[in-house]
Amino acid sequence: MGKNDFRVDTTSSEKKTFFKKKQTLLGLAFLLTVPQMFSAVILPIQWLLGARHGVVLNVTSIASQELYFLVMTIAGISVLKMMLSDKTFSKTLVQCTRLEGYLIAVASVIFPLLPGYQASGSTFFFCDLVLLLPGVLLIIMAELLKEAVAMQKELNEVL
Repeated sequence: MGKNDFRVDTTSSEKKTFFKKKQTLLGLAFLLTVPQMFSAVILPIQWLLGARHGVVLNVTSIASQELYFLVMTIAGISVLKMMLSDKTFSKTLVQCTRLEGYLIAVASVIFPLLPGYQASGSTFFFCDLVLLLPGVLLIIMAELLKEAVAMQKELNEVL
């Protein structure tokens, strides 16, 4: 074959997907996030019932635990979407990552205002940088994933 010659192969070939090999890990991740999803709903109900009966609540502890459970719920939804989809990257993954970043970044501003909050030693104005930095990094990762979705879409259109 010469320099400008090329071969056109019209036979269908099996499409390799990234997540077919990773189904076990995704399944394990989903199974581990399912209890977290239930806790995100059940624990606030338990706390409200406890407050009704006169139990003193630590608002900061409740808020930090609920933030954790909400982030794990969003991660579980994202993992489920990855398991059910053949796409390596998806808009749902981008939206879930962005939402997690915004939740954590907003919490970095709200948590220092709660009574009984223990500053981490890394505060900047009224933000807790221990929470703000991961939130900002997740938002940046969401933008990178958005570009990956666009590149995957372009690749699929070319093929």
